[in-house]
Amino acid sequence: MKMKKSLYILLAVLLMAAAGCSREISPGISLAQDEFTVGASGDTLHISVGCNMELRAVVDYGEGESGWILMLPRYLKGSGVLSFFIDEYKGVLSDRTASVVLQAGGETRTISLRQLAKAAVGLSAETLSVPHAGGEYAVTVLANTEWKATVTKGAEWLSLKVHEGPQGEHPLVLEFEEADGLGRYDMRAGAVHVATDELSAELYVYQGYGTVIKGLRWADANVGQPGEFASAPDDAGCMYQYNSRTPYPSTGNVSSEDFRGPAAGAETWAAENDPSPEGWRIPAKDELEGLFDWNKSVKSIAYKTAAESGFSVDGAIVGPTAEAAAAATKDNMNGCIFIPAAGYRHCDNGSLTNVTTAAVQSITRPGQNWDRYMYGLQAGNGGYSWPGYPDGSNNSAHVIRCVSNLPE
Repeated sequence: MKMKKSLYILLAVLLMAAAGCSREISPGISLAQDEFTVGASGDTLHISVGCNMELRAVVDYGEGESGWILMLPRYLKGSGVLSFFIDEYKGVLSDRTASVVLQAGGETRTISLRQLAKAAVGLSAETLSVPHAGGEYAVTVLANTEWKATVTKGAEWLSLKVHEGPQGEHPLVLEFEEADGLGRYDMRAGAVHVATDELSAELYVYQGYGTVIKGLRWADANVGQPGEFASAPDDAGCMYQYNSRTPYPSTGNVSSEDFRGPAAGAETWAAENDPSPEGWRIPAKDELEGLFDWNKSVKSIAYKTAAESGFSVDGAIVGPTAEAAAAATKDNMNGCIFIPAAGYRHCDNGSLTNVTTAAVQSITRPGQNWDRYMYGLQAGNGGYSWPGYPDGSNNSAHVIRCVSNLPE
């Protein structure tokens, strides 16, 4: 009996073991929702996942932009929560997508994530400066829906040849009349309103003398004789000591006896000694530094040879961005100005110094009355600033590139 009973027990154990082996544990991955959409501003998602065993999650960006999702954790020991920290998206024309593949045992499930494009209308330039002669100009509109453009009141001298467009990148074409009644060094202002059903952008347009860069109007050429600008951007014009209206030529020699002028010791540049044309002024240190992006790692300067720029001399092209300056040439200045390389006249004897440098002066004094700040722009897109002897001395003579506030 005992042997028979033992056989029954052994048989029962074997049957139970066999039954256990025949039932593998299923991962049983479960999701309440497997498709999610977030806005362009970014978001944080917490997604509950059910699972009977350890689970691994992998973000798959496909062929699209990567790295815009931070997922924590990458592994779950069973059921748990996956958190997704989604970056802001600045794309305009199309949404971006990614998928999250969940793997446990031999089972997989996929979570689909979509981030919507930013609702926006943008322009390739915020300002457009054109000469007295007028003409036809275009900027690019970037929008994720249809758009229309209108000219604001007071700018009847401006018309739109192309004033609407579909989603995507398309030109906005403007036509400017010749500014017959505008003064030689004057400028007039207007605006174009570009709008979709919900959003809008402004293009500020200026016609006349000068180029608008970063909220200020910069002269297109250096000061020539007092009260006049040089005839062309690649004409260096005249050189001036601090607080002096006496012009010195930017080429050739000058007498050292004649050169030593009354500039030293001046408390400020007196209005009667300012050679700037009417309505213009010598820029301050912070205005020049803002123009050049002086305190940024990438400056908005491209130093080019005459062959590269199309001008008659080497010099620096300065624009709203480094990219704009790099792309600009004489035939298409791309919203930039050209500063010719001419160096400056040495404070001791008036000899030309650093003639391969586009050197300009400011009106700003560095805490005393015998020097002022000047800036030199050199090949290699480098630059230097100097407030003292000899470059920034009151008696050294530099070209002047004038600045003016924007017209109303």
